[in-house]
Amino acid sequence: NNIIKNNGDSGIYILSGNPTITNNTIEQNSRGIYTTGSSAAISSNSVNFNTNEAISSSFICSFSDNFGSSNGTDGIVLTGGSGGITKIDTITAAKPNSLPYIVSAPSRVVASSTLVVETGAVFKSGGGFSGGRLDVYGDLLVQGNIASDIIFTSSSAFPNPGDWQGIRMYAG
Repeated sequence: NNIIKNNGDSGIYILSGNPTITNNTIEQNSRGIYTTGSSAAISSNSVNFNTNEAISSSFICSFSDNFGSSNGTDGIVLTGGSGGITKIDTITAAKPNSLPYIVSAPSRVVASSTLVVETGAVFKSGGGFSGGRLDVYGDLLVQGNIASDIIFTSSSAFPNPGDWQGIRMYAG
């Protein structure tokens, strides 16, 4: 229940560990939340009016029920890094948020890992991000019940074919 604002870089910058970031207002920073090398639990935060991304992460942490608007990019931007958006020997859940997951480049589900995409999750690419797709070397479990439960689409206001480059499956 904190207000974190007016930082020149990220409102919250997480380099490692397993912190829990819950019920905060994060606004008017360069970016709202940045995490890399962490297994953070980030939930129910209001992330607004940040110059760049609402949230930027090298891989999918435990994101749930986060919301925001008027950021440079209203979403959870997955940068992937050299290791992918999942960790070896883990099951990672992409939970629903009002902020979509933004795949900023080819993003890898690493071998010996599972990405579970839960009902209500939205993945986007395109717009200012080119080449967005999921490269799956591990397992992918998409848990939708009807056609609109989980969405993979363009982040552009004026979508073009190829903004979202799809899901590619590879031998792990």
